[in-house]
Amino acid sequence: MNKLLLTLGVAAMVLGMVFCEPEPTTGAIAVNSTPTGAAISLDGSSTGKITNAILTEIEEGSHDITLTLADHKDTTVSVTVVAGDTATVDIELEVDAYGNLYVTSNPTGAAIWLDDENTLETTDHLFTDLEVGDYTVKLTLDQYDDYETIVEIKADETDTVDADLEMKTGRIQVNSDPDGAAISLDGISTGQVTDALLEDVDIGERTIGLSKSGYADTSVSVTVTDDETANVDITLVEQQEEIELSADDATSAGWGFPVTDKEHKVAVKLTPPSYPFTITKAVYITIVWAGNPDPWEDPGDAVFFTPGFSGAPSQEIGRKQVAAYTYEDWNVFDVSSEDMVISSGSFFFALELTKDYSTLGYPAALLDAGTSLHHAGWAYTSFTSPDSDWVGWLAFDNFGMGGDWPSGMTLGDSVDVIMRVRGTIPGGYEVELMPDGSYESVSGWPLPKLPGVTVSTDNCDVDCKAINYDFRNYR
Repeated sequence: MNKLLLTLGVAAMVLGMVFCEPEPTTGAIAVNSTPTGAAISLDGSSTGKITNAILTEIEEGSHDITLTLADHKDTTVSVTVVAGDTATVDIELEVDAYGNLYVTSNPTGAAIWLDDENTLETTDHLFTDLEVGDYTVKLTLDQYDDYETIVEIKADETDTVDADLEMKTGRIQVNSDPDGAAISLDGISTGQVTDALLEDVDIGERTIGLSKSGYADTSVSVTVTDDETANVDITLVEQQEEIELSADDATSAGWGFPVTDKEHKVAVKLTPPSYPFTITKAVYITIVWAGNPDPWEDPGDAVFFTPGFSGAPSQEIGRKQVAAYTYEDWNVFDVSSEDMVISSGSFFFALELTKDYSTLGYPAALLDAGTSLHHAGWAYTSFTSPDSDWVGWLAFDNFGMGGDWPSGMTLGDSVDVIMRVRGTIPGGYEVELMPDGSYESVSGWPLPKLPGVTVSTDNCDVDCKAINYDFRNYR
């Protein structure tokens, strides 16, 4: 029994030696820094470690931790270590070095962002005295994709960001009737034919051109938006043969036809070869009585009308003041600003006086003796008698003259006024229209008697007196 108790006592002593460890006398320090990679010193001695790291077996008490990192200020902090615990040190190192950043772009004018902050500067721009380290550079410009990159700023150096900005793109679906037309974009061939989808097209206003044998070249403008598809549907127009300008196709009769009163007019009827016909220029030759030659360059109005029910000029579609600048030669005036487009049928071009003339010398339209013109002219004036209040339109239809008027010359039959109109037809061709004589003689109109006078370069001189002619209708 005594032996057993002795054995148990020894066992208890052994167990006590195994499970009763002594109290710890050291602790640890977790050292973290921003940025990382700083060398760690403990109480002035290098530990051989860099952040972030844990220092172990540190004696209890107060200790100094010093961090050293290139381009940053050395930083020392105190920390108290408790045996058995881990103390934590978080240190943000202060930069002690600076560099520069030059940001350029093509095109320029892009807003510059650094680390998601708008600098309020635009390219091209030099930033100075930036703290060393990594920066995220972002450039933004309307109609262009954002550009982003990361750059490292080094001490006493200038880094450069040179960005080629890419324009945002969309698509254009180009269709034509008939199809098979070659497609150009902004004047450059795409190598595609209709119907086709053009991809990666820069956004903004673009010009689509179509070309197909036998059809007039066509171009339209289209707006392309970011990542969207714009549709272009074009009906091609069959090719028109180019019509030669006929500005020299006239034979002067040496005589002119005038009107004398304000708002009175002389007009011609014209028919385009195809439609739409856009009126661009008014053309005529002026003449004046030799006894008072000055008014030949007086201003008047070029007026344009649609035909009425009776065939005479009716509704006004445009007007522009003109003044002859050359005598007995072609005067050409730009009237495109009036935006006159003829969609079908014929139209009239008239010259209108804008003041009254009390003496001889009012401007007149030279008469054409060419055989191609018959029954082309119209006049808006007093035809019934000099004392009549009736004013209206009457066509030049076989008006015979007496007096000094040349034998065999009949107004409306062998001579007509020289007035022309130029314009464009599909395909972009410019043509010049000569008056046509498509109207029929109409009976029952008043017997024409013109109170004005004709003028001639051949038959009048400074001593010439006014010669009144009665235009007799021989229908």
